[in-house]
Amino acid sequence: MVKPIKILDIISGKLQPMSKEEVVKSIGYYSTKKGLKTLETFLMHEDIYAWVESGYRDSKYTAVEFLSKLCEVLDIDAARWSNELDKDRIFVQEAEKFRSTHISMNTTNPYTFPPGVSFDMDAFEGVRILERPYIVELVGRTDKEIFILISKIIKEHYADSDGRIFPWGDIVSYVYHHSDEKSYLFDIDGNQIENI
Repeated sequence: MVKPIKILDIISGKLQPMSKEEVVKSIGYYSTKKGLKTLETFLMHEDIYAWVESGYRDSKYTAVEFLSKLCEVLDIDAARWSNELDKDRIFVQEAEKFRSTHISMNTTNPYTFPPGVSFDMDAFEGVRILERPYIVELVGRTDKEIFILISKIIKEHYADSDGRIFPWGDIVSYVYHHSDEKSYLFDIDGNQIENI
């Protein structure tokens, strides 16, 4: 499936051959300096959702009003940018429920250190937590699809780490902490063993 082009990219493309001074005048700015500053600030955002959520406001427009006027001048349909905003809002709301999801590892046989070498294992607690799954990988998926993804991540991690993590030792199992606030135990082959 081809991802739709983001509105900010369309706006940037349409602005390329145009005089930005003329654009901000067309939007309704009497001071091109203020209009150019707002346009520049707008273009620095990742997308229109980030722009709207920034709460930006100048002496003439709010972030939404500026976006609306700019799209009108550039002949971009209001429904199109509005739909993108709605989709991004829904994504953010869905993503919120996955903020605490993560995969941790259970280990055995920690590394041993020579006598006289002190080592604070607590400082390395974070290495037992995988950086994945990324929230973007979870949003919009069913639990079944998520558990298939978790299994894949576990298999990949175990293979990539050769089954050991410093300083904790051999990985014996993985625990997936899901958005339902339950934990699920997986073996090193990515098979779900039980709910914890």
